[in-house]
Order: sequence, then structure tokens, then C-alpha cells
Amino acid sequence: MTWTTRIFVSLLAIFTLASPIYAQSLAAQLQSGRSRRANNAQTLDQVLADDATLHDVTFVDAQHGWAVGDRGVILSTDDGGAHWTAQRSGVTCPLLSVSFADDQRGWIVGGSAAPLTHRTTGVVLRTMDGGAHWQTVDTPTLPRLTFVKFFDAAHGVATGYGSSFYPAGMFATRDGGKSWQALASRSQSTWLAADFVDADTGYLAGAHGARGVVFDREIHAPPLGSTDLREPRALCAVSTTEAWLVGSDGQVLHSTDSGTTWQPPTSPPLSLSVAMERGWQWNAVAAVGSHVWIAGMPGSVIAYSADAGASWTPQATGLSLPIEQLAFVDTQRGWAVGAAGTIVATDDGGRTWRRQRGGGRAAMLTVVGASQQMPLEATARYAAGDGYRTAIVPLFGSTPTADTTIDKHRTAEALVACGGEAQPPLWSDDLPALAYHASPEQLLAELNRMSDGQATERLVAKMVLAIRGWRPEVILVSHNRNAAGSAADRLVEALLEQAIVRAADPTQEVNLAGLGVGAWQVKRTVGLLPAGERGTIRMATDDFVPALGGSPSHQASTARGLLFSEHTIPAPLVEMEIIKQLAGLATSTRDPFAGLNLPSGGDARRPVIMSNPSDLDRLRKLTQKRGQLVRLLEYTEGSPIWSGQVVQLTAGLDTESGGELLYQLAEGYRSTGRQAMAADTLYLLARRYPDHPLTEQALGWLVQYYASGEIAHLTVRRQAKEIRERPLANVDRSQPGTPPPAELPQDQGGGTNDLDADGRLERATALGDYLSSNRPAMYAEPALRFPLAVASRKLGFDNTADRYFMVLAKQDVAAGWSTAAQAETWLAKPDELPPNKPVATCKAIAEPPHLDGQFDEPFWQQARAFRVETQAGRDDLTAASVQLARDENFLYIAIRAPRMAGETYPEENGPRARDADLSAFDRVKLSFDIDRDYSSAYELTVDCRGWTSDACWGDRSWNPKWYVAQRLTPQEWSVEIAVPWSEMSEEGPALLDAWCLRATRETSHGHAASWTGTADHSPDAFGLLLFR
Repeated sequence: MTWTTRIFVSLLAIFTLASPIYAQSLAAQLQSGRSRRANNAQTLDQVLADDATLHDVTFVDAQHGWAVGDRGVILSTDDGGAHWTAQRSGVTCPLLSVSFADDQRGWIVGGSAAPLTHRTTGVVLRTMDGGAHWQTVDTPTLPRLTFVKFFDAAHGVATGYGSSFYPAGMFATRDGGKSWQALASRSQSTWLAADFVDADTGYLAGAHGARGVVFDREIHAPPLGSTDLREPRALCAVSTTEAWLVGSDGQVLHSTDSGTTWQPPTSPPLSLSVAMERGWQWNAVAAVGSHVWIAGMPGSVIAYSADAGASWTPQATGLSLPIEQLAFVDTQRGWAVGAAGTIVATDDGGRTWRRQRGGGRAAMLTVVGASQQMPLEATARYAAGDGYRTAIVPLFGSTPTADTTIDKHRTAEALVACGGEAQPPLWSDDLPALAYHASPEQLLAELNRMSDGQATERLVAKMVLAIRGWRPEVILVSHNRNAAGSAADRLVEALLEQAIVRAADPTQEVNLAGLGVGAWQVKRTVGLLPAGERGTIRMATDDFVPALGGSPSHQASTARGLLFSEHTIPAPLVEMEIIKQLAGLATSTRDPFAGLNLPSGGDARRPVIMSNPSDLDRLRKLTQKRGQLVRLLEYTEGSPIWSGQVVQLTAGLDTESGGELLYQLAEGYRSTGRQAMAADTLYLLARRYPDHPLTEQALGWLVQYYASGEIAHLTVRRQAKEIRERPLANVDRSQPGTPPPAELPQDQGGGTNDLDADGRLERATALGDYLSSNRPAMYAEPALRFPLAVASRKLGFDNTADRYFMVLAKQDVAAGWSTAAQAETWLAKPDELPPNKPVATCKAIAEPPHLDGQFDEPFWQQARAFRVETQAGRDDLTAASVQLARDENFLYIAIRAPRMAGETYPEENGPRARDADLSAFDRVKLSFDIDRDYSSAYELTVDCRGWTSDACWGDRSWNPKWYVAQRLTPQEWSVEIAVPWSEMSEEGPALLDAWCLRATRETSHGHAASWTGTADHSPDAFGLLLFR
């Protein structure tokens, strides 16, 4: 039986399952399966919400208070917390801050991130009746907000994430939160902690030591700056001159000069060893005059000072889980909230605390090397599906291959979707260059270098605190049997072994016992095995789990999009094995929790949800269909066989599964060079599932795709070679007519391959019109508007493009977009001042060079070179130089690169492979953006051997013919290159044309240098290339 026959046999079984009658009866079942009612009349969502982490609490007097947290949770009390009642928020995103002007008028802020794009969207709720009804304020362009405070019924402030359109990250309102105005800023800031004395005066703190002081609604940076890079968690403004700041790694700072300087208190809050003091996480601070309370992780103790930090007294809470926020209405009455929906209260200034709700501990603590390595499907199965409370802590907040460092709120949002609880990274200093280190010993040496030799003690101390604070029965850790795997994973496993022993020893860290952080014995350590290894504990990610109403992979699908910028598919199996456990426990178990006393509804396990038995069989079949389709699409990646089966492919599936499968299908087409089929599939996704989490990413890609000059040229060349795929068939097309305003325009008359150059641009602008009406926050992003402006310019609407560039050039837009707009206005009027962008020139020559890597032609001696260098600038003796020249047929490139220490420079004279993996060698990459849209570009990479790799906007099926001559000397390597213009454009560039150019140099160890000083993919990474 051929593979094609096997696929159709599988399809026959799937489509039989999804017959029209059956599909109609089941279309919404998987979606609603997560809300099946149990015998106790609770849904899974309700159970997860009941112990959702609470992030903030406020009281307007001793009786009336509100607490907010994950999953859109709002709790209220009118009797000082004796009884807490849930209020309907109407949202499911994390709510991070709450403020009330009186017992009736209040506001809540929070927000969420979009999968893959990671663009954040803010949420503002307001009530005029004490929370009986909450109204969502229309704020479509606001980013995620983390703090809100109102001073009366009209005036308030909010802070949070800066965005490309609102870089300041701070907003103010004068109409009770109905509308918000952004403060001006030229740099993008994300404020993780804030507090205000009044509407015009406040304090701000962000990552990497960022500090801000607000006077008269303007943000001012302290004149002395800050060298304290610990992450801030909370601020408390006592007055216009005094404030407290707490954060990670034991950070406690006090300012008495309006935020100009910050100093630690005269005595430490707790009596701890240096390592344990650095390991303590302070999340919350409250102050009433000279009375100060701070709390965090572990939540077993609150440190109290009656004299503004001159002395401190520990106050036992009876908790162990983290405390997230504190609120005091006077020096006696206060409340603390935190993980697992915990609320405790005091009426004697904190001498005694009583629990009002929540509490408990974790059944499992997962420790991984980096946030992207979190076992999402295992968490979904055991935490959400089986109810075992699970906390996850990474060693590092990101990996060196990640496009962006994962922010803590996005990480938390991903794990909450899986039923887990995110903890801060163990290493909170600057991220080391992990790619340099092949062994845990090398990595640990680097961490010790960065921490004055304290890395081991600090990391083990944090692990001990995590174990004693969460008190898990099971620890799950990445495990490598044969000294393989990443250095980070292997280091975590080695240090964790020490931490487990120390956490269980009551003679270790004796001071912790006096603070309520007593010894804790982990019962079982389970190893998470790498792909390809077989374990004794196996979990199928596509299996049906009744409590989930679906599979772990389905439950974790959104979480994957939050952690990664590319669509990823989980492995079909999660393989585990027992590394170590207490004597007497079963060793042949296939369940990580077998033999452990973890009853449902106990202190470490939520109540188990049982679905309605009459629905289980149908939900199981739908889950089976989804899993089979995911694996079939993975196995047949990019095959055109699916183009005629789209409707049947998604029949009977819920919206989330159907949209994800279409996106997976499109990704397969993209990865195999079938860009037009990918575009048609994504367009169908956007039409059929306009509210799907992946639709935003699909729409953004479509705009950039249709506006791209590089893709248009590539499409023309492929059509000329008659490389055409079948159009997407079997698509439910609407009847001709005018679509409603909220609907994506119908694809009339054919697919992408039927569009000419203008038709592609018109498709891009039509998508832009749709987004401006239906997704204004997305439409406001310069990453989308720039390609749209370029499309308008190509269609002859120069005024439309020029107006946008002129407006953008004057706005406070971060990430280099204003500079890019200034470059466009300068190119239109070159007599004005040039933009703050480097400029390279490419002059015409009369005779072509002889490609030999010698550069002995006269024009090379005269051509102006630009340097690809590190931040050392002119002092960088390893900087590479690049020169450009042209004639009617070719672009010529000359590259000279001094040898770098630690790199291998082999002499190879054999044949060169196309699109080789060059990561093991010193190399230079040039990216040519021919229409200056800052989204798509041709990428040409050449290494020290003369080997090449090329791609067009990530599409490696673009295989241009270009010619490379390489030369290697003891001092440097050089290449002389000729690229036919026909490979990049219909005609060579005309005199005075301008492209954008990005030039970077990378080594096998991850060192990166660039022409512009920025090696990322932002507009600042590109300079201008002028043809003269």
C-alpha cells in the first residue's frame, strides 16, 4: 500500500466520522466539552477559576473590598472578607489591578497576548454599582495594562506595556475611564510596577533597572539611573517624596527624595543567609505612614516595619504559597492575596493573620531549563485534566534561539491555560550566551563569572525555597540518560538533586523553619525524557481526557502560541521515567502520582470534573478525529492532496480545532514553498473563523505577503516556469453581493495564483480596509501599516503613503518605525536633513569584475565600504567590511572578514551544497528589502568556506543562481559575489532607486555583529542602500 493510499484510507475513516448529519449534531460539542457539569454542578472553568491566582486587592473601608486575578476572576466582600462572592467580569484574561473611588465606582485593568504575534491587548472594566455589573470599556488599541489607580470618580491613571504605537506605557483619563490618553515618549517602556500619590505624581519601575518618576503627567528618568537589574514587582507611594520598591532576588528599596535615589533599608527585612536573602521573592508592599509590610514567595511570612525600615518583625501567615499583593486601610486592618485564590486578613497590624479563602500546596513542581521547554501538554493533562496543582519554574526566562524574551505575564497566561502556575525564572540576571556552552560545567562557570562566584548557592537556594514553599509530592525535571541534551537542562537536574536533599533536611537553613518554611520531603522525582527515548511512563498528547472534553494537545494549543512565535506541533507522546523516589513506592507505575496520598478536593488537588457520560463517546470521537488530522498533516507536510478536501477536513470540528488545522495546513504549504496555497488557506481561515486566536497572525501575514515586492517577483518567475498549484477547492463560497462590514471580503473569481501584480496589491489594501474597521488595534501597528503604505505607493496613491509616513515620522513610535518613516520622507525630499539611518551606496561600473576574491579591480579600490561590527565600533578589530557595485546584469558584493578567535576556518575546494547549514561557521548574511516595507526581504548568506544559503522571506525554496568566489588567508577570509538582477526584480534598480539593507555577521558561538548596530529584525536593523 502506497503512502497516498494509506492517507486516503485514513481520510475515509475520518470523513465517515464527520458525515454531515453527525457533524451538525456535534459541531459545538468539543468547544462546550470544557464546560460539562459535574455532579457537584461545577464546570472545569469554574473549578480552575475557584483557585485562580489573585493579583491585586483593594478596600475602600474596613468592609468593602475587591480582589482580581487570572481567568477574569473578580471577588467582592461587604463584610471585611468574612464572605467573598464572585462577580461576573465578562472576560477570561488575567486581571492584574483594581481601584475603587468609593464603594460603588471602580475600575479593573489587565489584558492578554495574541498567539504567535504576541501583541498585547489591554482590558479596562468599570462599574458604577459596586461590581454588580461590570462594563468593558472600548479600548481597542491599548496594550496590556498592569496597574490602575483612581483618585476620584473622574481622574485616574493606568500603566503597563509599551507598544509600538503607545511606547510610554502610561495612560491617563479625566472622564472616569471612558477614554484614555497616552503620555508622550520617544522610547518604548514596559512598567512592571507603579504607584501614584495623585493624578500628576507617581513612581514607575520596569525591567533592567528602568525607573521613572511622573511629575505633571510627564515621565522623567532619575538623573543617576540604576544599576540594580533585579525585576521590580510592586511599588508603594507614601508621599510625593517617599516610596517603597520590592522585587526579585530579595530586592527591597526605599526612596526619600522623590525617586532620585533608591537605597536598601537600614536593616534587612528577614534574618537569612546571603543566598537565601537573594533567593526570596518580594511581590507586594503596602505602607501607612512609617508602617510598612512586604510579602512574596514563600508566603509564610510578612515582614513588618513600624519605623520606615529601621527595624523589621516577621509576621507568620500560616501560608506557604506566594503572596501577590497587600492592602491596608489603616495601621491595623489589612489583607493579602495570592496563589490558589488565597486571601488572608489581619485586624491587629499583622501580628496575627487568618485565612478567609483558598490556600493549599502543589502536587507537582516542574523545573525546566527555559520557558520554551515547559511541558505544556503534560501540564494540561495532570493539572487541568486530573486536578493536580502544578507550579512550573524555569532556570532562564528564554532561550538564545527565541525571537524575543518571554515576558512574565505571557508565560503565566500560557500556563494558566494549561491549568498550571508560572513562577519567576531562577536566574533573573542578564541571560548568558547559552549557545557558547556545550556542558553544564561551562554554563555554570559563565553564571559564576556573572555573579561573583555565587551562582550555585543562589540557584540551589531558590530551588530550596520553591520546594519548601510549594511543598510538592512530585518534581518533574528534564532528564538526559546519556549526558546529552542542553547544558541548561543538565545543570538544572544536577542542582535540583542538591536542592531536594537540602529542602528535606531540617538541619539545613534552620532560620527558614522559624519563618514558617520548614523542611519538606519530595516523594518522587520524575524525569522528562527527550524526543526519541522510551520511558516507563508514557502520556499520549492526543488522548481524550474526560475532564478536558478533549486532548492535552488541544488544551495546550493556545499556550504554545503564547510561548512560540512560530506554529509548533507537540510530540505525540510525552515520555517519562522515575529517577528517584522514597522507599516503599511502586517502581513499575505508569502514573507519576501513583501511590501518593493526593485525594481529589484535597490541599494539593482540585475536585475532579466528570463529564456527562452521554457525551463522552461523541467527544472522544471528535478528539480522535482532531488528533488523526494533526498527525496526517504533519506526515504529509505541504502536500497539495489536501487542497480539494478543505471543507471535509474541518467538518464537525469546533472553531478552535478547525482553525488550528487550517493554520497547520497553511504552515505546511509555506514550508514547502507553496506560498500561494498557504495564502488561500489562511484567507479561508480568516473568513471561516474570524475570532480564532490564530486569525490575527494569519491576517498580518496575508497583508505582508500580498504587499511584498519580493514575493510578487518570485511568483512571476514561478508562473513563468509553469509552477502552479491547484487552487484551493471545495471551499464554502458565499453568494455574490456586498459582505457585511464585519466580514472579510469574499475571494471572488479564483485564488492567489489568478492575481496579477496590481491584484495582489489591491488584495493587501482590501485587507487593510477590513482591519481598520474590525481590528483597529492590529491596524494601528506600524508593522502592518508600513507594508500597506508601500502597497498604496505602488498602486499610484503616493499621497496616501506620504501622509502616513509624515504622521508616523513625528509620532512617539518605538522599535525604529519613526526613523523608518523619516527615511521615507527624506527619500521623497532628499534636500532635507537625512534620517538617523546608515546609508550605503552601490555605484554603476563599466566592466564586470573577475570573481576571484582578490578585489584588484580599480572600482573596488574606490567603492565605499561599510563595516559590520560589534558595539565596540571602530575599536572592533574583527569588523567585516562590505562593498557593493553593479552593472546592467549583476549586483556585485565584496566581503572581507578578519578571522575570529575560537572559530574554525577549513580549506575546502570540493563541491558546495545548496542551502547548507552554515551555523557551525563564521558567516555574513545580507538581507535586501527591495520595496522598503520592512517585512519581507531576500536573504543571502555566505560563510568563510564560500558555502551559501538563501531564502525569500524565510522561504528556502527560493533558489537563485548566484556566483561566489572565496579566498582564505591566515588573516582573513573574503568572498566576491555576483547576483543576477533577474533573481530579485524584473529589472535592475534605476538610478536614484533605494532599497533597504540589513547586514549581519554571526559565528558558530552565537556572536553577532551588524552594520547598523542592531542585529535583530526591527526596522533599526536596516539601513538604506542607494543606487548611484
